[in-house]
Amino acid sequence: MGVFKEGDIVIGKVSFADSHIFKIRPTLIIVERFTSNDFVVLYITKTSYSDEYSIPIYANDIETGHIKYIPSYVRVNKPHILPRNKLYNKVAELKEEKMKQITEVWEKYRE
Repeated sequence: MGVFKEGDIVIGKVSFADSHIFKIRPTLIIVERFTSNDFVVLYITKTSYSDEYSIPIYANDIETGHIKYIPSYVRVNKPHILPRNKLYNKVAELKEEKMKQITEVWEKYRE
């Protein structure tokens, strides 16, 4: 398990409505909580949604690494807190410009 930072796409173990059901899926680290070992992550999906909170990721948005589906979509309105032990490996890192776009939508969502 490595050191993760904002902008990293990391494979994580996330739970759904029933906390006993988990899925291994890509997530985007949007905030590292420095007071604990927790991270605020956003789900990444291959499904497009027609709303302002679904941000596409294309191959040219990735600084390093790769993701399975291009395009994929960051679900800004689906934040979750995951502890470090539920984040497994970094698969990619977003370019600064794409992360800025996602952060702006994230800030709007949080208002």
